[in-house]
Amino acid sequence: MLVDDQGLEYWGIISVELIKGEVDFYRIREAKPNPKAKLKNKMSLLWKSEFSHILAGNKLPKYAQKSKKFITEKLMEKVPEEILHEQISEELFERDYTIYD
Repeated sequence: MLVDDQGLEYWGIISVELIKGEVDFYRIREAKPNPKAKLKNKMSLLWKSEFSHILAGNKLPKYAQKSKKFITEKLMEKVPEEILHEQISEELFERDYTIYD
């Protein structure tokens, strides 16, 4: 079954092959924005420390005693959506799960 067969035309496709004993990755198709993605839902995945990093990167106050909902609303007001999507993806990609071991 190929991803193409599933009607998910916005998914990127990366192929992994073993060539001469080495793993080789190559991109078959670039990812496109998911038309169903909602910024608020994506932001709900963030931890407080990740919100702090995004706030600092956008030169916004820390909002240390504020809720995630409050911070989400402030970020959505002050930072363009395209930038927030990119910053959130970066935070999630770099997430350190070992801090809870």
